[in-house]
Amino acid sequence: NLGLIEESLRDCHRALRIDPCYAKAWYRRGKLNTILGNYRDAFRDITVSLSLESSLVGKKQLQNELKAISDYQNKKVSEHNDAIICRVYKVK
Repeated sequence: NLGLIEESLRDCHRALRIDPCYAKAWYRRGKLNTILGNYRDAFRDITVSLSLESSLVGKKQLQNELKAISDYQNKKVSEHNDAIICRVYKVK
């Protein structure tokens, strides 16, 4: 439900205004931005969360999240470029 996602996003914004070092709020906002397709914002938020995370297990999880976002973005860029090439050269 988009309304619930947007409400959760507002909650994260509020939490970060109160405590900008709240790693979990950065992480949750990053996950919400991923769901919304805001990959640049998601990458930034999770990167901040990574910088604030103290546990090695948490850091590894966040690094995996960042890699997944990066891989997805690269795949989308590649698909977009392929579509442009196909249109330009009329390749099917």
